[in-house]
Amino acid sequence: MSTPAIPSTYNGNPRVAAWFYSGTVAVARFDTPDGGKDCVPFKLNGGGWQPGAPPEPRPLYGLDTLERPGPVFVCEGEKCCAALHGLGLAAVASMGGADAPHKSDWRPLRGCEVVILPDANEPGERYAQAVAGLLDTPPRVLRLEGLPPAGDIVDWIQARLPAWNGYEALDGADALEMADALRAALEGAQPLEVTDLEISGDWPDPVPLPTAPPVPAFDPACLPEKFQAWCTDIADRMGCAPEFPAVAAMVAAGTLIGRQVFIRPKARDAWQEPCNLWGAAIGNPAAMKSPAMLEALQPLRALEAKAAGAHDGETAIYEREAAAWKSVEAAVKKKAAKCTDMESARAALDELPDPPTPPVHRRYYTSDATPEKLCTILQDNPHGVLVLLDELSGLFHSFQRQGREGSRQLYLTGWGGKESHTVDRIARGTGYIPAVCISLLGTIQPGVLRELLLQDDARDGLAARLQLAVWPDLPAFASLESRDRLPDFAARDSYFQTMERLAALDPRTLDAEHDERTNSHFLRFDADAQSLFYKWHDALLQRVRDDDMPGALCEHLSKYRGLLPRLALISHIADGGRGPVAMPAFMRAQALCELLEAHAHRMYAAASPEIALAKKALKALPEVMENGRVSQRILQRKLLRNGPATPEFQAAIEMLEAHNYLKRDRADRTGGTRAFIVHPEIRRN
Repeated sequence: MSTPAIPSTYNGNPRVAAWFYSGTVAVARFDTPDGGKDCVPFKLNGGGWQPGAPPEPRPLYGLDTLERPGPVFVCEGEKCCAALHGLGLAAVASMGGADAPHKSDWRPLRGCEVVILPDANEPGERYAQAVAGLLDTPPRVLRLEGLPPAGDIVDWIQARLPAWNGYEALDGADALEMADALRAALEGAQPLEVTDLEISGDWPDPVPLPTAPPVPAFDPACLPEKFQAWCTDIADRMGCAPEFPAVAAMVAAGTLIGRQVFIRPKARDAWQEPCNLWGAAIGNPAAMKSPAMLEALQPLRALEAKAAGAHDGETAIYEREAAAWKSVEAAVKKKAAKCTDMESARAALDELPDPPTPPVHRRYYTSDATPEKLCTILQDNPHGVLVLLDELSGLFHSFQRQGREGSRQLYLTGWGGKESHTVDRIARGTGYIPAVCISLLGTIQPGVLRELLLQDDARDGLAARLQLAVWPDLPAFASLESRDRLPDFAARDSYFQTMERLAALDPRTLDAEHDERTNSHFLRFDADAQSLFYKWHDALLQRVRDDDMPGALCEHLSKYRGLLPRLALISHIADGGRGPVAMPAFMRAQALCELLEAHAHRMYAAASPEIALAKKALKALPEVMENGRVSQRILQRKLLRNGPATPEFQAAIEMLEAHNYLKRDRADRTGGTRAFIVHPEIRRN
């Protein structure tokens, strides 16, 4: 069956020419009575040609000529393109004229040398720039000399062959002559200088999306003097960031002091803070997080082992005494059973001595305790205990398990170190802890941390309590041989002795005041440190109340008002201070808070939902864009799985615009959802 012909008239106007994009798509030109033209797209539908453009992206006209040698010429219309085909040249055109190049599929031109032949008018230049923005490689432009206003390649040929009507095929000699003339004119082709940024998509280079903000170099002077040399030695020998052993040392010291001595940050108020801290070492698996932290925790591990040995010995004695007491109990009960009246039976039972008291197991840390067992440990250790974990993610994920909902609240309470906690169980009865004091230390990888921070249940402030969270840069590489040396034994001994002194701390030796109402010992700042604390505190509150500060970061930093006093007290006691906390300890704590704040900015920036969505969108652009364009609706479907657009999603799109990855498409005519042009750099990659 032969293919039917395109209608010879349209709206009463005669057809002059027809150009076939494929066997089912064509464009026909109809001349109007006023001397104008009407170019109409047609689709082969059923048994005949029907007016209408094909679905987007539309094919280009002239794709069958791409195998011809030489560059590929791009013209604004099918008539010009067909004229070049008659010269034996490769040429393409898009359907719809100067305002619609973005609706066509330009991918077949990937890897081709492209030369654009614009019409000699403003629409022609606009078309050239729009096409340039849609191509993967920068094209050249050839502005033909001697064209009349709005002239094109057909006019250029007719100026040389006046008898040619612009439609009929040229004879061989004329075609060769015109082709040679055009090739000669190519010497004047220049790289296209794009000026219409919104249409072309050619704009300044993309700016990298925010990643981890920089953090300052670690200064050991922010640590207690007794810790500085040993933490530096650990980092140097292990080739790790010094922040890792430093955080472990501060958390360990805070655990040992715990609730034995409080700091009262105000000169007259009863507000007080214990010394327990939560720390996290953030880094990739090769960052040497765990080995560095464990090295700094050696004194705590030694104390734990010593306490376990002592408890084993005390338990053996207790068990002997308990067995003896049971024998006495049996004899007394036997004697009382022979009594014939209540008075004599009571007298016999009064001879029974009090049972021996089970020994208290002094604990410094635990690494694998159920919430119930942790409560038991805390009951026996009212000054606090450290929960030491290799991976914090395991603990955080456990809070989501069925039946473990209460454990999250236990940890939230334990961070404060001041509130009581009651556990009621049918089988085990009631357990009461006057004050839950939990220190926490572990490692976590950046990707896992990002996921945890983005979860909705992280809004209760659990992550904000990781105030000694550090995410340092990797130090410069040094060979293992260059780091293979003996430890600094003097620094190690000084560090160990300090930790042992903290474990045996007697608040009375610190000239600490005693509050009989709360039965707590406490220190305050001296006059100079107190004055500086007031100023620092007020400046902190003014910053966190700034509306521009992200909510999660605001929540994190707002807890620094209690962190700095804790750090100052730890530094003061660790360095052997007595009486009021003085300026040296305050200044070290302030410096450490400044360092920790930089790490907090890095932590929350990496976990920002806006940044995370922007990065996902950027990664998805090559997959979802068509002809260098993408609609907001398409991105929304991809990233939010057809869910509604969230404020975070809108912010992510705006971020991609601000960083030059997307630009609003001025040529979009669809209305409704916004459409964007994708930066050429992304299209090329």
